[in-house]
Amino acid sequence: MQLISACLSFILLVSSLFPVSAIAQSNGEIEKVSGGRIDEALAQTVPTRFLPNQHLYFLITLKESVTRFFKPSARERAEFDFIISGKRLKETYMLSKNNNLNEARKNLNRYVSRLNKMRKQIEKARAQNQDIAKQIDSISEGFESHKTFLIYFLGKNDTFGQELIDSVEAFDEAVRAIDIIKPGITNRFQILSVSEKDDGSNLNQTNDSQISPILNEASPSFNPRRIIY
Repeated sequence: MQLISACLSFILLVSSLFPVSAIAQSNGEIEKVSGGRIDEALAQTVPTRFLPNQHLYFLITLKESVTRFFKPSARERAEFDFIISGKRLKETYMLSKNNNLNEARKNLNRYVSRLNKMRKQIEKARAQNQDIAKQIDSISEGFESHKTFLIYFLGKNDTFGQELIDSVEAFDEAVRAIDIIKPGITNRFQILSVSEKDDGSNLNQTNDSQISPILNEASPSFNPRRIIY
């Protein structure tokens, strides 16, 4: 009897030291990305010549503005904006590797701005009945590298602050905007755990606790355009 009592006491002691909640995998745990996935995302994104903290970077943004101005249609501007948004994530990654976190956070704001421009151009192209099938396919596959970068940033805890949360929300909104045209991609690229309103048009207010695991692994890779902007 004393032996049984001693065993029970030992089990209770171990349970108190290692609670089940600490052992079980949390629903809010962020998926980790391998170095190979990061390398693939870097390769799939257009090359960078200068980073935002370098003096000649203004030449890059000037060239981007001029190039976009001469895009003849909303669908082409949408595709261009998406390519540049991916470039902003690549720059953010490189800035973070150089420990320039302040500039990295600023660059995430540029990512959000560019992604929002892409969504507006998609809406404009649809309103004008433009054929955007090619652009939608390209954007759908390009979301994979965006997802990889964002998961990597999320794994850095509070390094990127509110700018990262805004970026993840903008990504989620962009995915759902494309899903209206090409149904099914939200399941491939869901990062946020959100409750949509009945009309599905808006996200509820989101905070750090709502970040959920990625639902699926990488999608088939695509061949990026080797264009330097």
